[in-house]
Amino acid sequence: MASLVLLACSMTAIAVLRGADRVDQVAEDWAVLDSVRRVTLEDVHAAVGASALSGTLMLREMSGAIYTYYLNSNHQLVRVKAGGGTAVIATGVRAFSASQKSAPSGWLLAISVQTEDGESLSWDVGNAG
Repeated sequence: MASLVLLACSMTAIAVLRGADRVDQVAEDWAVLDSVRRVTLEDVHAAVGASALSGTLMLREMSGAIYTYYLNSNHQLVRVKAGGGTAVIATGVRAFSASQKSAPSGWLLAISVQTEDGESLSWDVGNAG
């Protein structure tokens, strides 16, 4: 009987810990999603032009700098500045997509990101007036 109680307590503890680990993972995933959203919002608002093709986002700033976002084979969302400079924006990313949407004036992008654990976030951003 004592070993049955010990087993039940152990299984309960394991289940609670797994739940806590899942909560931690979800919090971590949402931190990744928020970080990607924050960086892309800043870059898009600073851009004077944008294009989105096949999971690649390109932004052009007034200074002439061009930034390209893409998802590499290591599940990292990468931002590359033409002429030099690469930054990993997020890790643990399963999918990244950006597409242009019609707007009355200017341009508008629909951006979507999904983590390897399946959490996802989508938003629209651009310079449409």
